[in-house]
Amino acid sequence: YDHESRAIRLSDKTPHPYSPAKTCGKCHDADRIGRGWHFNAPDSGVDPGRPGEPWLLVDELTGTQIPISSRPWPGTYRPETLGLSAWRFTKTFGRHFPGGGLGQPNRGPDLQTGQDKGKQAQEPGARWQVSGQLEIDWMICHSANLAYDPAERARQIERENFKWAPTAALGLAAVSGSAKDLPEPDPLDILDPAYEGPPGLPMTFDRSRFDAAGRVLFNITRRPSAANCYYCHTTRQVGPAAPARWQTDMDVHLTGGMTCTDCHRNGIDHMIVRGYEGEPRHSQDANGAPAARGTPSCRDCHLPDPGRGAAGPGGRTSAPIPRHNGLPPLHLERMTCTACHSGPWPQQRVRAVQTSLAHRLGLTSHDRRDDELPHIVEPVFIRQAHDNRIAPHRMLWPAFWGHMKDDKVRPLSPEVIKKKALKHLSPASSSGGDGDHKAQKRGVFSDKQIAATLKALVSKSNEGEAVYVRQGKIYRRSSDGSLSAEEHPAAKPYTWALAHDVRPAAQSLGVRGCNDCHASDAPMYFGELAGPWDQAKALPVRTMTELRGESKTLAGAWSLSFAGRTAFKIFIFGAGFILALVMLHYGNRGLAALLKKLAGRS
Repeated sequence: YDHESRAIRLSDKTPHPYSPAKTCGKCHDADRIGRGWHFNAPDSGVDPGRPGEPWLLVDELTGTQIPISSRPWPGTYRPETLGLSAWRFTKTFGRHFPGGGLGQPNRGPDLQTGQDKGKQAQEPGARWQVSGQLEIDWMICHSANLAYDPAERARQIERENFKWAPTAALGLAAVSGSAKDLPEPDPLDILDPAYEGPPGLPMTFDRSRFDAAGRVLFNITRRPSAANCYYCHTTRQVGPAAPARWQTDMDVHLTGGMTCTDCHRNGIDHMIVRGYEGEPRHSQDANGAPAARGTPSCRDCHLPDPGRGAAGPGGRTSAPIPRHNGLPPLHLERMTCTACHSGPWPQQRVRAVQTSLAHRLGLTSHDRRDDELPHIVEPVFIRQAHDNRIAPHRMLWPAFWGHMKDDKVRPLSPEVIKKKALKHLSPASSSGGDGDHKAQKRGVFSDKQIAATLKALVSKSNEGEAVYVRQGKIYRRSSDGSLSAEEHPAAKPYTWALAHDVRPAAQSLGVRGCNDCHASDAPMYFGELAGPWDQAKALPVRTMTELRGESKTLAGAWSLSFAGRTAFKIFIFGAGFILALVMLHYGNRGLAALLKKLAGRS
């Protein structure tokens, strides 16, 4: 069915693209599905949960890498703050966005405020009437064969062919042309009762997909393949020390035959379980109460379920129960399971990584460099805000220009910077020659360029002082033209927990003993945050201990106690053995004396 609920026929003179909502919605509650986790970010009534991977607005010319999200995650900025209306957001991030939410501004009122989102469709510069809205494309997840092409969907979105994208991605038809080139409909034409909508695009349906009755088979699965998820959720290590892809191991669950949805479950409401401990419980049992086992986590599956008596050989779905022999229980209280079992094996320096959402992985037309912005590193061992336990995270340092007023920084969009100060950020404005030009491609500017740009961004209105945020510092220009840098909350790194890929027990931290975490150079405490691109600029190196706000001296002293731990254990057990012999000797002598005394009395 098309977007007007009309059955599509090959005999139609003016072919229309198919609508996932109208087609699948014949049997499924499309509105309820549209409130799912992947689509409900703009709804203020949804619990945001712990911070996740944000959308990253990146511009190399202005050195911008800034986390944005419609969810109120600390450290992110709302899209509209950066000038990203629903239309611009969809054009920018639709490549890895399943649709709905900001891509479908007329889908209904906000869950919390009840405010109608329809006004977003009237935003300046928007062409929703021509492009159509970006509906939720259900086949991104539920396609059961290789016919679906997400890269083709991204190409259609780039051309503003929003409503045609699902049809082209599924291979139902070849779509040519671009909605960018179509004229805007005349307002008077819209008022005409005979108006049939804006002009369409040339489409050629694949007749082999239709049977004799004009029906199309949608080969779908309720249990999506992990490959479907990986289009948006894959990562790759980059940099000089990055291993080849074929030298890395898959997640232990995938090698065991599981798939993503075995743990990340959902009902018809599509509130995907994120699977971390302390996650808000969205699912309910038959009585409307929160489901006690509704959100699988590591402990839910690998530890016995007290509610069921733990009669089986393992936890949920018969997962093996970890023994943790010799591990003090304190570790399980202060660390997450992922701290030892997830992500790449930690090295002395963090590793650079690229993600699908940030670096457009999966798009064949995109040329990627290892040093391309944004610069993301992993694993970073810091404490989670919601439970204060140490967990591995991915991290990036925000970098952007803005205005500071009352100690609060409001970022400026790259378009504003280019308009006001692009000449100061060009390679010709750098005094260091070609070397600085190469550095600038990574979003690093000289002090001279920063000072000149801040001068150009001085506002005559009451917007505040011009500042630049980079690598944990906020740069300010004084009245005499000198540049100063200081720490500021707006310059703090943005981090989000990583849980995959999960390593088996034989490859977990601690398998070689306590020194995996407690040696004097162990990454858990003394791993360095400077990534491969940061080292070239001699940026200050920070350790995991410093980032967590812990005492580096105390951590060093604690690690020394493990240096001679084996010898100390031998000494303690030896001393205990000698003490036991002494006590046994004098105990025997005392017993003999007592027996002799008793014998004398008798």
